[in-house]
Amino acid sequence: GISNRNRYYGKLEGMTMFTELPEIATPGEVARASNVNLNTLAYWRHMGTGPRYMKLGRCVRYRKSDVVKFFESKLRTSTTKEGNDE
Repeated sequence: GISNRNRYYGKLEGMTMFTELPEIATPGEVARASNVNLNTLAYWRHMGTGPRYMKLGRCVRYRKSDVVKFFESKLRTSTTKEGNDE
């Protein structure tokens, strides 16, 4: 059968992993959909390197379109190229 890793990367290829993500998502929802640790999302926010997000009071929220755009920008066809290869 297909390993969980292959299932995950197959989903990443077409960004179908985000079909269930709400239009405005919590960090937990983004972490589950992207298979990225919640602490990694927090670190990315701190460093300014992750998906765009918004603060509503003390609550962090992500727009689905920003999450998809961020992960699409990480797609590569080679280990030697920077940025989106398309």
